[in-house]
Amino acid sequence: MNDQEFIYTTTYREPAPKKESYRLNIILALLTLLTTTFVGAVFEGADVFTQPWQLVKGLPYSITLMLILGSHEIGHYTAARYYGVRSTLPYFIPVPFFLGTFGAFIKIKDPVYSRKSLLYIGLAGPLTGFIF
Repeated sequence: MNDQEFIYTTTYREPAPKKESYRLNIILALLTLLTTTFVGAVFEGADVFTQPWQLVKGLPYSITLMLILGSHEIGHYTAARYYGVRSTLPYFIPVPFFLGTFGAFIKIKDPVYSRKSLLYIGLAGPLTGFIF
């Protein structure tokens, strides 16, 4: 019998990254825009149930609130991307009463190993929102 040496090699290949769908982000942002516009119009005293065109009165409130929330979350998102931490775009949470929204959030998909990067990712949101 011949002594033969068998060498088995395996190669590990990273799975291809999934193409992210932004459909849910867009739907939630549009619904939040609608609910904040509704609440803003009610704050202005508009009767949107009998005169739906008065919904326009809520746009200044809605656009301002959405810009502040969106810029805050985009600040976190861009800082996370800068430090190589995978994260999602903002998810807005629509609510048809009170303020029209419960806010927004991003989902961080990777662990943050550096204290410095964690600090800057956390700080980027409030600083960006403050600028707006």
